[in-house]
Amino acid sequence: MTQTWRSFSPGEAPFLQCWYCSAPLKDHHYADVGSAVPGSKEQDQIDGFISYHEWSPLPFAKATPGAGEVVVFRALRCPSSGGSVAPLILAQKVEADDMIAGTLHMLTTGEIAEITRAGYRWRPYPSTWAEREGGR
Repeated sequence: MTQTWRSFSPGEAPFLQCWYCSAPLKDHHYADVGSAVPGSKEQDQIDGFISYHEWSPLPFAKATPGAGEVVVFRALRCPSSGGSVAPLILAQKVEADDMIAGTLHMLTTGEIAEITRAGYRWRPYPSTWAEREGGR
């Protein structure tokens, strides 16, 4: 079972660095592994899938303009080894921070390999807003 850290209510904590290794986000690679409406049963289901290493396929919420916020489950691969999965509400403007919206999960090196085998694409974490916009 995936080890977890504490849970955060939406809007409680900004996502500014990796909780696993404390390195800046720009030093990491990421893969978005699922998404759901905040507080939905789908968000709880994805948390359960992650806890039990069920990486494929995780559902993605259908994001439509004006539909409200979506929690994106973002896996981070640390520069040394291991990583984490953070459920995030992504900022919609450059002046805002992404916010943690749920339970943080730690990932072992083996779990990182499982995510890769499940077909998720790892990308460099963007260090600027312009890079982020190009990667969506």
